[in-house]
This record gives sequence, C-alpha cells and structure tokens, in this order.
Amino acid sequence: MSRYVNSVAAAVLLAVLLRGCMVQGFKVPSGSMLPTLLIGDYIFASRIEYGIAAPLIDAWIWRWGTPQPGDVVVLARRGEPGRLYVKRVVGVAGEILEARDGALSADGRPRRVLPEWVAPGQLEDFGPVRVPPGHVFVLGDNRDQSIDSRNWGPVETAGIKGRVFLIYWSQRKSGGGVRWERLGSWVQ
Repeated sequence: MSRYVNSVAAAVLLAVLLRGCMVQGFKVPSGSMLPTLLIGDYIFASRIEYGIAAPLIDAWIWRWGTPQPGDVVVLARRGEPGRLYVKRVVGVAGEILEARDGALSADGRPRRVLPEWVAPGQLEDFGPVRVPPGHVFVLGDNRDQSIDSRNWGPVETAGIKGRVFLIYWSQRKSGGGVRWERLGSWVQ
C-alpha cells in the first residue's frame, strides 16, 4: 500500500512541477489570433522559455529570458484576475513603435513579425508609443478583430505565462469535430 501511495504522490508532484514550471495548456477562446490560432485550438505554452515559475503561486522565481518580437505569448493583465490572452509580441522595452498606412515600424525601421503565410490585415495608425522597461507591446494577428496593446497600452512582462509553441488539439465550434490537420502543429 505504501508503495502505491508513494507512486501516486510522485506522479502528482511531477505533474505539478511540469505544469507550473515547464509547460502549461490553454484553450484559444477568440478569433484575435486568426489564422495562426483558431477558435477551439488547444495550445501548449513553454513556461521555462523565459525563466522558472513557482507552481501554485504563479510567480516567477528566476527570469533569464524576455519575450522577443514575433513570440506568441499567453499573458494576464493586471486587474483582470483569471482572464488570459494570447497575442504576438511586436515591441520590447525601449523601442518606439508606430503604425502608419498599415505598416508597423520599430525605432523608425519596418518591422514584420507575422509569418509570411499570414496576411497582415488592416493596421490602423497609432503611435508613436515608447515601450517602458519591464513591458512589451502585443497585437493579435487578426488585427481588425483584436483587443490588444493598441487599446490597453504596453503590458508587463511579469504577466506573461509562457511562449506558445504547439497546438495539441483543435476542435471545431459546436461539436463539429476534430481538425486533425492541426494536431501537433508548431506555432510560429
């Protein structure tokens, strides 16, 4: 009996450590990241990409990396407990971002962060906006249908839960079946 209890305890401890420190799963609830991520995609985010997070208390113990332009991240915003967003980082601390005539620029140079197969969509003029220390500027890939840093301003890097890297499941809306072709797809 004690061997069984020890095995179960070890499995639970391993699961808590893996989920809290290394990889966490999330469901994509909206179309703000279309076509990169679809409504009903289930994704894994690497928590260890940017540091070590403490399981259960959801705080960073040690940070060794920061999000870079192009990273797709899961984030929480201060003042919205329990609400998570999936967005693409387009600017990092110290950069001045601006959009003019549908083109994004960082420090006066063109910035393309979307994969080549994603049409950029409409990007309304904004900025210039300086990204403060400890923050990133994020946009949804579906620029026309995304609430993001254009609305909120830059977001704190402390609220980033991890970098999205894999679609592990994809379900059509209203029980329409599995999108088999998306399972195991890497997120760019």
